[in-house]
Amino acid sequence: MNNSFMGTNKPLFADYPDVVTIKQMMEMLHIGRSTADKLLNTGVIPYFKLGESCRVRYILKSEIIRMVVNKAFTTIGNNDIINNIHNGCYNERSNTE
Repeated sequence: MNNSFMGTNKPLFADYPDVVTIKQMMEMLHIGRSTADKLLNTGVIPYFKLGESCRVRYILKSEIIRMVVNKAFTTIGNNDIINNIHNGCYNERSNTE
């Protein structure tokens, strides 16, 4: 899958590791905790837990990219996020300027 976005050569979310926490996912998508929980609890973005730490959920960056590219946010009806994707808010320009 080509992970570049908005005509740039920089891969989408290149500044994040391959496995992220909920907090990092919230930063990546510019969303709050309740929206993040909806995405995870409804299965829009799959997650996993490691070892004895049942409280910490981890997410594959590739799943977040897949969801953004496929605009899967429509399954929870968050039109503000969809509009932000269409308007280019996720091309990480703010991180490179």
